[in-house]
Amino acid sequence: MNEFVNNEEFNFLIVEVVNGNLYAFDMKIENEKETADDIVREKWLYATIEDDIIGWKVAKVRPLRSKDAAAWSKFVQSSENANVKNDNDDIEDDYEKAEDDSFEDDEDNFGISGHDVYDSNDIKKKGKHSEFSDNNDESGAEDKEFKKHFYISKRSTVTKDKYYNKDFTLKTEESKYESEDDNKNALQIDDISKITPADMGTCNVWGSSKIKNDKMFEDMFGGDFKANIANSIKTTSTAKNIEVYVTGPFRKEKTGKSHYVLVFADMRKAFFLKSEFLRGYIGFCLKTFHVSNVDTNYYQTFDDINIRKKEFGSESEWKRTKQNKTISTISLVMSCATTKENQIVQILKDLLDFLFKIMEKRNNNPIGPTIVEYLEEHQSGLYKYLLKKGQQNEMSDEDAGKMLTNDTHDHFKCGYSLKFGDSLNRFMVDYDIVRVLREYIGYSSWGDMNKKNMKKCFRDYDDQFELPDWGSIQQERY
Repeated sequence: MNEFVNNEEFNFLIVEVVNGNLYAFDMKIENEKETADDIVREKWLYATIEDDIIGWKVAKVRPLRSKDAAAWSKFVQSSENANVKNDNDDIEDDYEKAEDDSFEDDEDNFGISGHDVYDSNDIKKKGKHSEFSDNNDESGAEDKEFKKHFYISKRSTVTKDKYYNKDFTLKTEESKYESEDDNKNALQIDDISKITPADMGTCNVWGSSKIKNDKMFEDMFGGDFKANIANSIKTTSTAKNIEVYVTGPFRKEKTGKSHYVLVFADMRKAFFLKSEFLRGYIGFCLKTFHVSNVDTNYYQTFDDINIRKKEFGSESEWKRTKQNKTISTISLVMSCATTKENQIVQILKDLLDFLFKIMEKRNNNPIGPTIVEYLEEHQSGLYKYLLKKGQQNEMSDEDAGKMLTNDTHDHFKCGYSLKFGDSLNRFMVDYDIVRVLREYIGYSSWGDMNKKNMKKCFRDYDDQFELPDWGSIQQERY
């Protein structure tokens, strides 16, 4: 700290805490400098607030919105009192807001806001996840310029830096509190070899490539560069599990059954798996393998649907590619006795575990050749497309079978995540909503349904919502 003050004239230590406040310590004042030293050296004299400190930096001028050392003392005292009384709700709220500002949520590890999430690999969080609200700060003009800087932080997850004690970490992070003036006062260095231990945490580093081996780079970017990059991306891409959205229950009192509509978010590499094939393939497999607790008639409800243009959108139109092609996926309806609704999670897991198992690669009668035979007989256009019929690189049926076996296996190998509480108009157009309700659940009009079930069909349903005409709705033309 002495080197900061004496050699570089960085006279202020700025500490950020989880509620967003900044506290400035004048290092020319002895008692404030002692506090600053304790924070930097992590001599936590006030251990109860250790987790409230995000990090620190030094500055030549004090930021306008920062609080002084007296305010810090009050903050420490209030934090200690809160911990003693075990009344830390406000601190937890501030921590959540600060976390929302500082870190990105990992969408692969959470479900939709407010929805239960169940993962087939048991590696995801189970429970509720509510999206954080934006923490907009309108504290002044100095907050409008965001700059990157080196930042020492207890919460950093990057590797430890050799210049610091083992508990220190170095983190590059954007500070929404840093003003343009603060950044101008940061130490500017254009050669990383000149950075000293005293500079760490205070400097902006600027540089340019010093590599002069042009021949090496010519070779690197030569040849079939685009194809090599495409293959590299394909081989390094991380496979994700399949999101399965669940809507229901739709209860029918007369039959004593509850119905759940499942929609696969997308079929990606397995786009060639059509509902007609799945009904026959899964139906046959179920004849020789009994899945306990599952109404095996579900295989008859597999259906192809074209995805809605905009999720929950007011326009009931298909989503199309630049070539005006529709994007399809698979839906199905699972039914159980209403008295067994409390077992629906296990029922759906049993169903999907079986489905995903029979999609795996195997030595005995793999799925690929069976798909090829089906496509040749029932989907000739898709068959010719996949095998590149009539083209120079036309594929044999045998090679196509191997390819489809691998593609099917790759698509299903990472398992699934079940997402409950969805509405049908996330993926389905109005025509398909009516068709599924009528053909697979047994409704004959909107009058058969209560308001709660209407919300399951249309997320934004209310008393002013204009329902599509049940009897005359038409399918969009291709």
